[in-house]
Amino acid sequence: MKVRYRVNISRFSYPDGTLAIKELEFEIISGECMGILGANGSGKTTLLKIMDGILKGYRGYVELDGEEIRDLTPRQIYSKVGLVFQDPDDQLFASTVYEDVAFGPLNMGFSEWETRERVKRALKDVEMEGFEERRIETLSYGQKKRVCIAGLLAMGQEVLLMDEPLAGLDPLGELRMLRFLRSLNREKGVTMVIASHNVDIAPLLFDRVLVLNKGSMGLLGRPQEVFQDLFGVEGLRLRLPYIGELFWKLKNLHNIPFPSVALTVEQGRHLIVEALRSTKDI
Repeated sequence: MKVRYRVNISRFSYPDGTLAIKELEFEIISGECMGILGANGSGKTTLLKIMDGILKGYRGYVELDGEEIRDLTPRQIYSKVGLVFQDPDDQLFASTVYEDVAFGPLNMGFSEWETRERVKRALKDVEMEGFEERRIETLSYGQKKRVCIAGLLAMGQEVLLMDEPLAGLDPLGELRMLRFLRSLNREKGVTMVIASHNVDIAPLLFDRVLVLNKGSMGLLGRPQEVFQDLFGVEGLRLRLPYIGELFWKLKNLHNIPFPSVALTVEQGRHLIVEALRSTKDI
């Protein structure tokens, strides 16, 4: 398996002395979707900016495809990795969808023809074909987020770093974005690192979860491993997914012998059906 990132940061502080990251070590494997979870102020956005090459004053190393990211030029970084901001209005600046998505490839030196092809492919990947001439201000919030992602894909980026991609969306918009991100990762093979405080999306989207606690590593593992201990997670200023909290309480407070804590509706449905069948057999 190809390792896209190796991160080993002993310390990162902002100029005002605020310590944001300390004693943090992990890897990102090609094709996986890694969730960075944590309470507000835990260092999630700082970590993404370090991995994108924006913040450089850390102690330790951050390797992208085997090379220290501080030794790479912006063009070398942005040909592989892109950061999607929490608010798309902070990222979009052109008048039309085409102009915005084409900006990156043109500035990387691609021809007009190659840029058109890249924009076409990127908009198809984000399910926004036919929106080329639409003005940015006429788009919905979710559509703007997709255009941001298309702008990065058009530059050929294989790794997306995303800061709260579901923030600001209504419930149906969250569901559509969740399905879209899952498709982009699992069908298109795009490696993703997603920072969020929304623990309910973790078992639906993430292969692994890194929980940050005041800038250091609190927990690291698959969602099914991380979200088994109610008190351990609450000690890191998070909570279990709602389904997980229900099954944890049924298992530990009411002594219902579920073999594990379900984290999704589908997992819970299977556990309940099996429990009912077992009771019926008795």
